[in-house]
Amino acid sequence: DAAVRALRGGETMLCLDHVRLATLPGNLATSVAVGGVVDTLSMQFCALKEVPATLSSFATTLRVVKMGGNSITTMPALLSLPLLSELHLNGNALTAVSNEFAMFDQLTVLNVSNNSIKVVSDVVLKRLTRLEEIDISGNPLAELPTTISSLQSLEVLDACGCGMEKLPNEITLCTSLMELKLSYQQPPLLELPANIGRLTRLCCLSVNDNSLTFLPLSLGLCDGLNDNSVIFNIDRNKFKDERLIEAHTKGPQHLYRYLNILLQAWQKKDKESGGTGSSITDAIVVAAPPSAVPMPAPPAT
Repeated sequence: DAAVRALRGGETMLCLDHVRLATLPGNLATSVAVGGVVDTLSMQFCALKEVPATLSSFATTLRVVKMGGNSITTMPALLSLPLLSELHLNGNALTAVSNEFAMFDQLTVLNVSNNSIKVVSDVVLKRLTRLEEIDISGNPLAELPTTISSLQSLEVLDACGCGMEKLPNEITLCTSLMELKLSYQQPPLLELPANIGRLTRLCCLSVNDNSLTFLPLSLGLCDGLNDNSVIFNIDRNKFKDERLIEAHTKGPQHLYRYLNILLQAWQKKDKESGGTGSSITDAIVVAAPPSAVPMPAPPAT
C-alpha cells in the first residue's frame, strides 16, 4: 500500500523487495494506474519460486524488472512483458538462458548472475541485438555460443566465476566492448582469443586468477588500456615472461605499452622477412608468445 501511495506521488517504480508474496494482488495494476504508470517493478528477496502470473497486468508499461535473490526456475509469466529493456534475475535457480529469452528483443541489460546456468542459447544472442550489458557471472557455464558476434552494441560482459577455458574467437567481433571481465574461471581460463586486439574500445580487462601463460600481442592495439586509471588485471596467472610481470606491477599503462612494443617489434621483423606485418587479421601473429619476438626494454617509468 505504501508503494502504491508513493507512485501516486509521481514515482514510477513499484518496490516490493523482501515482501513474501506468492503472487501480486489482482487489483494492483488498477490501483496504481490511478496515479501513474509503473515502468519498474522490484521484487527482490521475496522467496518467489515462479514469476507471478498477474505480472501480465503491467504488460504495456513495464520496462524494468528486478527479481534477484529468489528461487525462480522458470519464467513463463515474464513472456507477457515484451517491452522490457532491463531484466535482472540474478541469484535465482535458472539452469539455462533458454530460447524463451529471445522474445525480449528490446533488452539492453540482462543480469542472470549467480544462477545454475550451463547453457546460453545461440538463438537468444542472435535476437537480442540491442544488448549493451550482460552479467552472467557465477554460473557453471563452460562456453559462450559463437553467435555472440551478433551483439554489436554490447559494451559490458561480466563472465567472472564461470568455467570457460577459452572464449570463442567470434567475441572479437563485438567491437563495442569496453569492459570484459573473466576472472576466477573454474576450470581456469587458458588463453585469450588471438585477435582480441579488435576490441579497441576496451578500457577494462580482468583476467586475474586463471592459468594464462601469455597475452596476445594484439592487446597492444587496445588504446583504451593505455592509462593507469583503467582496469587491466592479470594477477595470479602462470606467465613466464618476467618483463611482462614487471610491467604489470608498474600499472596498466606500462603493461599496455610493453605489449605494444612487442607487437611493433614483431611487425618490423615480419616485414623484413617478406610478410605483411599484419597485426589483426593474422591469428598466428597476434597469438605469438613474447618469446617469439625481440625483447625490448620495458617502458620507462
